[in-house]
Amino acid sequence: MSRSKKESTQTPKGYEAVEHKESASTPEVESVQATQSAVAVAEEDNSKVKSVESLTESTPCPSAANCANDSGSEEYFAQNSSSSTAKQGASVAGPKTNIQMMMFSVLAVTERILNQLMFLYKSIFVINHQIKTIFFKEKGFTYFDKGNYPKALEQFSSSLEKENSDDAEVLFYKGLSHANLNEFADAEASLLRANELEPNDHDILRELGNTCYKQERHKDAIKMLNASIELKPEQDKVLYTLGSAYEKLEQYEDAYKMFNLAIDLQPTEPLYQHALGFAYEANGRHEDAMKQFRNAMELESTRS
Repeated sequence: MSRSKKESTQTPKGYEAVEHKESASTPEVESVQATQSAVAVAEEDNSKVKSVESLTESTPCPSAANCANDSGSEEYFAQNSSSSTAKQGASVAGPKTNIQMMMFSVLAVTERILNQLMFLYKSIFVINHQIKTIFFKEKGFTYFDKGNYPKALEQFSSSLEKENSDDAEVLFYKGLSHANLNEFADAEASLLRANELEPNDHDILRELGNTCYKQERHKDAIKMLNASIELKPEQDKVLYTLGSAYEKLEQYEDAYKMFNLAIDLQPTEPLYQHALGFAYEANGRHEDAMKQFRNAMELESTRS
């Protein structure tokens, strides 16, 4: 910040002589002098006015009485008095302005320091935290794809610890890892937490339904699977599991409907033909069952 220049408080050289000379004069003497040497006085006064005008920016007129003795001094005194008042106001306002500028400068520097500290904090803690979270997450996916579910669970658990259990995707794959290890209660816990974070995800609802079905909680399975189908109707595997859940509860008409929907989506899948045949057989519809079994055998023969 640039420093403001201060006005000089010293009286300019040569001005003391003018003040002393003028203070020693009297009206009588001035009258005689004006009569005897009008020309000399006029020239002298003219030079004085010019000299004083050159000094007005730094020093005000000493007194009204002294200035009044010169020709045109009243006009000079009025002008110089207003100039002096303005300068005094400026001299008072000057320090206040300087203090305000210093305060604004300090605040600006403080803001920059705080911004730098915040950036440093994010670089050390937040960004490092995020990098570790992503590292554990991706490593968990790698183990999951390789079928190493215990190792995948370790990485997913570490990622969730870093992320404060708010990553629905990691929770979803953690639930799948538990399910593949037949740890269905743990799988359900992870999937329920994922469903809380993303309640309208058909994949999460589907796996929740599958987990409930594996635990023979068929009513809960039907509820979750139907919710998944509402979000995404064309899921033949979900329809197959849903039909199986209805069959377990001996709700055969609903089972037939689900199996037929699955067959409509995948007409060349023999598994769905077999499932429908077994549902017919369980309900005493033997001829319909035999028809579905033959269809399934024909499909299997075309694949071989």
